[in-house]
Amino acid sequence: MWKEFATALGASTVLLGAVAWLIRSLLKQLLSKDIEIHKTQLKTESDRNLETFRATLQQRATEHQILFSRLHDKRANIVAELYSKMVEAISATESFVSPAEWVGEPDKKEKYKKAMHHIVDFFCYFDRRRIFLEKPLCQKIDEMVNAVRNPAIEFSCYLDHPDFEPSLAKEKRDVWMKAWHDVKRDIVPAARQSLEDEFRELLGVASN
Repeated sequence: MWKEFATALGASTVLLGAVAWLIRSLLKQLLSKDIEIHKTQLKTESDRNLETFRATLQQRATEHQILFSRLHDKRANIVAELYSKMVEAISATESFVSPAEWVGEPDKKEKYKKAMHHIVDFFCYFDRRRIFLEKPLCQKIDEMVNAVRNPAIEFSCYLDHPDFEPSLAKEKRDVWMKAWHDVKRDIVPAARQSLEDEFRELLGVASN
């Protein structure tokens, strides 16, 4: 009887061991399968997030490029218009303070009005848009405006004084010549050249 009981107990133990092993194997397989599924899901989600991130970066880069291109075009237009107004202001002021006067030309008072109109127009346009220009260029333009405007204003103060007044004749001529030389001196050509260089750089054309 004890032998049979021992045999039955051993058989039960083996059976339980087999069942336990089978259960562990099944659990291991299920766990491995779940891990693989989870890994696949994580990779899929990661790839999707990566693609979304790349798409966002590309969109931001495109938006930045469009904005930069628009600002570049606007800046080029501003520099071109500023240069045109500068040339008009310089030309009108040179005509006003020029020692040479031709028959049929407007008188000095009319030339002064024209010069100041172009100087003010140029400076107002520049002052509202100086944020588009680099600081060194703005400084050169400010210096140029003063070099053109101030001598012209000083000379205009003598327009109402007749040339035959001995006490003012020499003084008027000295102020006149100073205004002419100030308009022609290096500050004005330097500012003009700087604007030309700026525009050529924006266009990608090398300055010689």
